[in-house]
Amino acid sequence: MTADPMSEDLSPLDPLLTISSFARLSRLTPKALRLYEACGLLLPARVDAHSSYRYYSPAQLERARTIALLRQLEMPLSEIGILLALPPLSRRARLAQFWERAEEQHAKRRALSEYLFEYTLNQGAEMTTQATQTYPIHERPMPAQTVLTSTRRLKVAELPPLIQSTYQELQGWAAAHGLDAEAGSGAEWFVIYHGPVNEREDGPVEVCIPLTGADSSAALPEGASIRSEPARRELYTTLSLNQLQFPELLGAYDAVAAAIQARGLTPSLDCRESYFGDPSQPDAPFCHIAFPVT
Repeated sequence: MTADPMSEDLSPLDPLLTISSFARLSRLTPKALRLYEACGLLLPARVDAHSSYRYYSPAQLERARTIALLRQLEMPLSEIGILLALPPLSRRARLAQFWERAEEQHAKRRALSEYLFEYTLNQGAEMTTQATQTYPIHERPMPAQTVLTSTRRLKVAELPPLIQSTYQELQGWAAAHGLDAEAGSGAEWFVIYHGPVNEREDGPVEVCIPLTGADSSAALPEGASIRSEPARRELYTTLSLNQLQFPELLGAYDAVAAAIQARGLTPSLDCRESYFGDPSQPDAPFCHIAFPVT
């Protein structure tokens, strides 16, 4: 049997393992070990200065196996790094939080698969017809507006808390400067989706607060700007807060898109969600799903 050339620099008393031996014991591949090294998750105990061969301590096997198990849960490497930096009890809490999010994502995928089963079964066109019956379509003119806006790139899991926090920040600034269009007017604030938002795509997403005017002397919130939203005609359907859930929300978007196509119209601006309802009444009208059209 030919000796492993990577072990030639080690003495018989040296407890370190070559990368190939460590890979076998940890049930990882050398490629995975190099990736974990590059990410700072699992650094070799020693790297030979002349040959660049990597050696690992047997004491690192537990960490390596833990990383491998977490990867089987599809935990991102960045999240693994955060988890492993915590003390044991905090690790348990962090893992529980991760798994709770994973189960929520799985539930959403299951809902999407059920929606797709129905869509495939009904060959799409029939289902969009059903959607327009479930979600009545309305049309309205919208005047030009001055809006305070903030645009972010974010994935779907970040969407609800960021929309709410951005709205509160922008609305607070507008109220503090006497530019609050909502006060006594019932003006809707809205979120424009300039691109898809899901687990892989990140928008961007623009939160818009109507203003009664513009105060050029006031310092804006960080990342915010004031612009004009042009006059437009919108096709829309209205949902309650309880209906703003996946995949019901997807059906509403499909219904408006189907109506646009059926009426021979063309989307002129990006789709948006306009909010006007009271969140304490989850079954009452709360939000319009709208497409500006020409």
